[in-house]
Amino acid sequence: MKQTSRKIPLADSSWVRMKRILHAYKMTDHLPNPTLVEVAKEARVPRSAVSGSNEFLRSLGLLERRKRKLTFDGVGLAAVLAIGTRPEKAAAIERIVSSSRSFLDVLNAVPLDGWAETVMHSYILTQAEGDRNNSGHVAGANTIMDILEEAELIERQGRNVRLTQRGMTLRKRDLRASDGKKSALASTPVTQSREIRIPLGLDRFVHLNLILPSDWQEERDGPRFLKMLQLMQEGSK
Repeated sequence: MKQTSRKIPLADSSWVRMKRILHAYKMTDHLPNPTLVEVAKEARVPRSAVSGSNEFLRSLGLLERRKRKLTFDGVGLAAVLAIGTRPEKAAAIERIVSSSRSFLDVLNAVPLDGWAETVMHSYILTQAEGDRNNSGHVAGANTIMDILEEAELIERQGRNVRLTQRGMTLRKRDLRASDGKKSALASTPVTQSREIRIPLGLDRFVHLNLILPSDWQEERDGPRFLKMLQLMQEGSK
């Protein structure tokens, strides 16, 4: 499968509802281009839930770009979710996730000792397209986490989230592939560096040497950098 976009177009629907929409698309596959009403009726959800999920499904390569029709991968996933065993469902979802650059970026960001669930939720929102304060996007961040959990790539332990062994394996595989192709360096060539001295008190300083990507823009990337520092600090508490 071809890897999909790095940005996350969050859905307005929960993962449970999303699976019903996928099944509805499969059941209306005999139609040339089913309407939102027809899909919503089959899924027993509001029409707005279908329209709010379509871009997310397209970002994962499950729905055709110009039609409301499942792709080959979409049909396969819908079938497995309908009748597959739990391991089969996890494997099918992992296959979709492993082809999504945005999902892989989320997995790669999780520290080895895990994250607080709220921190992971906030991180997903920082990577999302559009208004991160949109109530639908907040629900969409939960959907991302639910998908990763059903794929058995993460596990919730109380209020914390950790990578499973399966998640660690996928992350290592992705990082090895990135190193082998030098894709990470090719996409963000390092040509800038900056040293920052942070005072802690009388004659006490912390020196930070930042290596920045060549396309670094202070107004765009500075606030995101500070936000990620805050999230990392919260996650270590």
